[in-house]
Amino acid sequence: MTVTTQELLVDLLVEAVQEAVSIGGPGQCMRIDNLPVSVMAAACVQIAEQLGPADQAYLVSKVPKEPHEKTATFIIEQRNQEGGEGGVLVVFVPPNELLAVEDSFNQTTFKILDVSGLRKGVYDSALRRLNENRPELGEVVELIASIALRLKVAEVDYPDLTDFVIEVHEAATSDPEEVKQVVGNALSNLGLLPDWKIVQVAESADHPDRELTRRMQLNGIQVQHLLDPTDPHLRVVDLPVGGDNPEEAQAEILKALQGRPENAKDLAERLRERGDLVNFAEWGISDSGESEVRKFLVHKLIGQFDSTEDGEDSTISRPKASIGVEYRCEPALATFPDSKLVLELLQLGEPGGSDPTGVQFQKKSSPSATTAKGTFKRSLMFGDDEGAIPPGHYRFHLSLIGYSGETLADAESEHFRVGDIKAETKPGDVVRSVFEALVASVKEGNQASRPNLIALPD
Repeated sequence: MTVTTQELLVDLLVEAVQEAVSIGGPGQCMRIDNLPVSVMAAACVQIAEQLGPADQAYLVSKVPKEPHEKTATFIIEQRNQEGGEGGVLVVFVPPNELLAVEDSFNQTTFKILDVSGLRKGVYDSALRRLNENRPELGEVVELIASIALRLKVAEVDYPDLTDFVIEVHEAATSDPEEVKQVVGNALSNLGLLPDWKIVQVAESADHPDRELTRRMQLNGIQVQHLLDPTDPHLRVVDLPVGGDNPEEAQAEILKALQGRPENAKDLAERLRERGDLVNFAEWGISDSGESEVRKFLVHKLIGQFDSTEDGEDSTISRPKASIGVEYRCEPALATFPDSKLVLELLQLGEPGGSDPTGVQFQKKSSPSATTAKGTFKRSLMFGDDEGAIPPGHYRFHLSLIGYSGETLADAESEHFRVGDIKAETKPGDVVRSVFEALVASVKEGNQASRPNLIALPD
């Protein structure tokens, strides 16, 4: 039999209060807050039944309706009448009452019970129950939950993990044959798209933690992409949706985007009912866990090239220049976590051939690289000096390397020419040369160069 998150939370809260009461002894005043009012109310009833005759437990309420509910004024007045000589006083303060009673139940007279660890305790309790019934499933679920907690693209906490575990446990109890599919749908509790293959990947992978981390990272990136404040149609059209009905899947996603979902969990919850259509296992993800590259090309050369006429080769004639390429990668680089771009300079040789120059740069993919277009450029030295790139014809070779070291895609730029390098002239050198030229011109009798002779109009 499975239990709810609230039931587990109430049980742990009652245990924590009982322990604090036994340690503190008679006369102590204790306050509990920062929990849902429904949890506090259920715990208050149980605590009141278990306390001694002289002890009291109340839930603060402006309009009391139940025996355990009292106004803040009533609680303080009764406590003052006893002069602090009575038994234990336990006060549950709902979030909406906290500001109003802060002066009455302050920290100088009331000990505030620390309940910050209860949420993790509830998750641990739910996971322990699952492990007792289905240990092999509990291991996979715990791995998924731990990864979700540290993913940068998802904002989840222990209550979300608890809901995830409880949903899986309930499915494992009622319909064990469909539990793997249920685990995939239950990912909505973690702000992820349904993924009916995730349990299979976890059970068959050589490195489950690494494989699931990548898979969930890719899943989360797609969710964040869908939450971008742009035209929904533009967000959906480039999705690597797979399966037998990709158009229907895209239509379902567009429907879920209506009314602007509040966050990843809201969007995932809207889509979970159509897990058969939006199943992430059918999206453009290869068996190795890499996203499939749909388009990868170098669009153009960029940087400090000389000005040229149309049809002329891009040329470098300065000793130092920042140059590179503008590229397009679909889907965007964020879809390839732990990958890298490698930009290599090749020198053209025989017709149709090229040779490495040893000049190579690398750039890691970033979760922020969510657009298809990007740039990659670096500063290089040119000329005949040692370590510089000599005159000749060159091109850039750009590669996308996956986390496993496999080359996922590559492309080359148009070629460019490194010409005769002109030495850089310092501003001081320019002033001196102009001055010297002026003096030399005057000495040669060139009257037009004299600064005091100005041509006047007739």
